[in-house]
Amino acid sequence: MTLISVSDDPHVQLLASPDPSTPSFHPSSWLAVPHRRTLGFSPVARYIGAFDGVSAFTWSTESGEFIACYRVTNFSSWIMNPTVPTTRSYLIPDPVSTRLTPLAEGDTADVHLSGADAAHDSDGHWIKHPFLDLSPSMHEGLDVYSSVTGRTPLLWTGNISEELPIWFDGRTEFTVPRQYPPVDFRASGINHLGAWYGDRVPSDATNLYRLRSSKDGTRFLLQGQTAVPIVVDISQVV
Repeated sequence: MTLISVSDDPHVQLLASPDPSTPSFHPSSWLAVPHRRTLGFSPVARYIGAFDGVSAFTWSTESGEFIACYRVTNFSSWIMNPTVPTTRSYLIPDPVSTRLTPLAEGDTADVHLSGADAAHDSDGHWIKHPFLDLSPSMHEGLDVYSSVTGRTPLLWTGNISEELPIWFDGRTEFTVPRQYPPVDFRASGINHLGAWYGDRVPSDATNLYRLRSSKDGTRFLLQGQTAVPIVVDISQVV
């Protein structure tokens, strides 16, 4: 893992490899690479977390040190901790190994996050619970992901040849017209697209994709296979 900073002091920072004593898991080849949905930062970016179909890891962005490793029990139900209030039930995974110690005792009981707890969205709180397992709520449907992630546009890519629904803040907000769905990078023949600025949908067992968006999620980019990208603004309807 490498961090590329483009802020006031542009630089490249290598993140430490996990502890050699970290348990080795056997990956499922098609879920072995983290992508946009499974990689993210703590609220003020002091920490970073990532997971694939096998393992999850956290690091310090300040020192590059490895913090903890988790075993991913269900790729389809795991998400990064979005630090937003939710009434959905979830599990808090326990780390299988740690190097630094900003972590609290894990709790794998079926719990609910109260509004008061969610208000503590500091990095110190996030690093204690960087990942959530939504297994207890998965029977409720796709709106579980949307309601837990909050004001983040999620695109359902189950049938990329048809109009696709965009979920936002717990509900379907609208559908993407046929000419604008993001390009399925698994499909052949995409090299003819030429200049291209939109997102390519990665392989994902959940068929959900987080669109490139503004901080509040109300403006996001779509291009599909059109010549130029468009910015969609839903701030007046949500």
